[in-house]
Amino acid sequence: EHHAVVAADARAGAQLLERAEARGLALVRGDLDAAYEYLSVGSKAVISKDNFKQRMSMVPFRAYRIDEAGCEGETCKVKSKLTYDHRTMKGVTTPMTELWVIEDGKVFYVFPAS
Repeated sequence: EHHAVVAADARAGAQLLERAEARGLALVRGDLDAAYEYLSVGSKAVISKDNFKQRMSMVPFRAYRIDEAGCEGETCKVKSKLTYDHRTMKGVTTPMTELWVIEDGKVFYVFPAS
């Protein structure tokens, strides 16, 4: 029983790495349509694509790096570093903790509520 859970978490974790990396690259490329597709159903209900694009386009993202990622049950976490240009400083790197959820066997990003 326990092994099945660990295996499921490992599979989800591998997919999480792939999807988190792809979302990060989409942000760096400025492909906000692609980035929006990684949002969970709940997040899409809260923030429209236009609103998302408006908010995300205000920040020029430069680089994205994953430090740690893993899943437990239906929820996953990614510890990442996002580098962006601030209006007063170029190349600011900030650590993030991303929350991802499993919906229909795929992991989706939960947009921060703030």
